[in-house]
Amino acid sequence: MTEEKVVKAEKKRETESDIARKARRLLADPAFLFKVGQKIEELGVVGEERNRLILFLACVTRVLPNPAAIIIRGSSGKSSLVNPVIWLFDGRHVVDILDLSEQEIRWRLGRLSEHILLIDDYRDSAKDKQILMKLLQPQGAMYKAFQWGKDDDERDGPGDKIYIRQWPVVLFTTRGDAALKNEESRFLSLHTDETPAQSLAIVKARALGLKLVAYDKDLELWEQATNLLVVKRGDFENHPGWLSFVAEQLPVEQVGVRRSWARFVIFCCAIALCRGVGAAAENLAITFPDYCVAYRIFEPIFASELHGVRLEELRVARTIAKLNTREGRPVTVREIAAELHCNDRLISDYVKSVQKNGFVVYESGTGKKKEEGLVAREDARRRFLPSPKSVLNNHPALGRKVSYVDPFSGEVKWIEA
Repeated sequence: MTEEKVVKAEKKRETESDIARKARRLLADPAFLFKVGQKIEELGVVGEERNRLILFLACVTRVLPNPAAIIIRGSSGKSSLVNPVIWLFDGRHVVDILDLSEQEIRWRLGRLSEHILLIDDYRDSAKDKQILMKLLQPQGAMYKAFQWGKDDDERDGPGDKIYIRQWPVVLFTTRGDAALKNEESRFLSLHTDETPAQSLAIVKARALGLKLVAYDKDLELWEQATNLLVVKRGDFENHPGWLSFVAEQLPVEQVGVRRSWARFVIFCCAIALCRGVGAAAENLAITFPDYCVAYRIFEPIFASELHGVRLEELRVARTIAKLNTREGRPVTVREIAAELHCNDRLISDYVKSVQKNGFVVYESGTGKKKEEGLVAREDARRRFLPSPKSVLNNHPALGRKVSYVDPFSGEVKWIEA
């Protein structure tokens, strides 16, 4: 090797080492998840604060048991939401189903352990149905028989046939609902924001300029950082005792809670994993601040899924309950719209849905103002998880005051018993 090549090789090693140090420093930042959201926004995603963090954490679960399977629905904006999230991960771990031929689909789907599988714009076609059926045997897991050859590093012996269970993260976008009715429960459903406010934010952002992702030098740093998110033997083998208390507060009268709870716990592990690179503990475990972060991101999503309403509709039901308490009377559509900074017509559509689902009823007012208005039903469960404060109140060992970093604002928040 010439002297010039030696110098180049040394510089390359120094650069790689520098990026690795920066990647660890990035992961050790307490506001790491907030920075994730910022980076995804920088890559072109407007709004979608909750969805972009959920998709990122779903991709992190690729190294965990039972990795996430997500459906993203919407008439537009699905790919522009998913792609920037995927760019933060090493391209070797991402497989777009459109890049696979019919023959590759038959054999490669079984070798996607620790991968992220993108099925973009699912259609009710024979090819897409074939893929879907393979992914649902059972619930995202895939069993496939492999004939190991002499070039394979890992085998029981030449020509031995063995069965391997492998399971990727699945990110699944689609416009319609009809083709997936029977399989819906096997995925966590997200909906792109299609409100007028979101449309205005998007068109205004597009008027400001274009972000050229090809020239983004930070993506290599983010790939290095996400590559460091790995699980060691002993991680998450023992969950904290207070998590059992959380489980006891779930709406167990609904059988769907079983699947929702399993998903939520895996997402808690993903959050702990993002924090764990800078942690001193030998084996990772879910902490109470991890639960606080997970509650902020996921509670409305799982509550809306469990109760069969859209996230926006659940927000309206909760706003009605809050206004009832604050005003001491039924409230009107106009008052709800003013509280949520939304137009009356849209709120009226949401109200019809939550009324149909039994969350709210119309009642006459009391006192001087007898105008008919909306009242949240007291017996209607609008939550999936107990609040962090209620967990803290029931577990003195956690302390009187606990802090966590809000994933949406990057600010340190305190919860006091």
